[in-house]
Amino acid sequence: MDAVLAIVAASGNPTTYANGGNSAVAFLQNNAGTIAKTAGGAGKLLVAVSALGQNGRSFGGVDLIGAINATYGISATSQYGAGVLDHAFAILGLHAAGETVPAAAVTELEGL
Repeated sequence: MDAVLAIVAASGNPTTYANGGNSAVAFLQNNAGTIAKTAGGAGKLLVAVSALGQNGRSFGGVDLIGAINATYGISATSQYGAGVLDHAFAILGLHAAGETVPAAAVTELEGL
């Protein structure tokens, strides 16, 4: 994800960067289900997907936005996922995808 973000930031095309025959984008698509098992993983991947201009509701067969939203408030707080990094990356991902982030989630982050 970091490599894709760096390539996009440098105005490069991540589909042309390959290792072992797979581009960086293909790697993320093929591993989206594993990466999105946590709110933070899904959020960070959603930042990269958004930078690529791709659909966060259907990337590598995974609804990244749905994966993030499914973790909201499960710990009886206004938090995504299990910890501060999960929560922060979830918020970043949702924002990057143009999704609304609940004000309570931002307040929760301020208190972590």
